[in-house]
Amino acid sequence: MTLRGLSGHAAYPQRAKDSLVAAAAFIMQVQTIVSRNVDPLRGGVVTIGSLHAGTVPNIIPGEAKLSGTIRAFRQADIEMMQQRVRDIANGVAATYGVEAD
Repeated sequence: MTLRGLSGHAAYPQRAKDSLVAAAAFIMQVQTIVSRNVDPLRGGVVTIGSLHAGTVPNIIPGEAKLSGTIRAFRQADIEMMQQRVRDIANGVAATYGVEAD
């Protein structure tokens, strides 16, 4: 997934749309998908294993790229978790004023 915001200088954060903060919020929220949506007797995993954003310490990145995996024993659980990831991505995008692809 890619979160696209608006890059800016760290001295003027109010002028940016921080894709990195949005990515952090997304990662925290997807960690609740399994614990709050999947029967513990069936099991499932949602893991974000990669986050890439920015190249220098004083610039707010305009883009954050995330990748991960979703696993479960039942196809219905996989599809539900995929939908929850999309829902969370859309909610985070709206909350932080970024776009999610």
